[in-house]
Amino acid sequence: MSATLAQISFEELLVANQGQTRKWREWFDHQPASVLELPLSIALAKNVREFLLHIFAVELRYAERLKGMPITAYESLPTATIADLFSIGDKAAGMYREYFAQMTDKDWTVFLVTSHRSPAPSILNP
Repeated sequence: MSATLAQISFEELLVANQGQTRKWREWFDHQPASVLELPLSIALAKNVREFLLHIFAVELRYAERLKGMPITAYESLPTATIADLFSIGDKAAGMYREYFAQMTDKDWTVFLVTSHRSPAPSILNP
């Protein structure tokens, strides 16, 4: 099959994403809680906790935007434990499923202009 004919449904994409997330969750579950404090410098994050928050908060924010919901503030998201952080991703995945299940042909024509932590706006189209 050529790359131009390759297709993947949103359901397949969600399943693949959740499968990878599950593998990472299992790995983190076998690490000491202190793994969240390991330093790094990716996506404005200073440690693993902040990096995981960034990943899951982005998923949640895009889901909230697609569903026309208010954006949850970073500061209000639970970050105390690995379970807390991964629960953000679980919530986002559920919201994507709900959105894609009720999506109409008109939804494909909608573009969302958003702001985020970097200065440049994003233009989104499902």
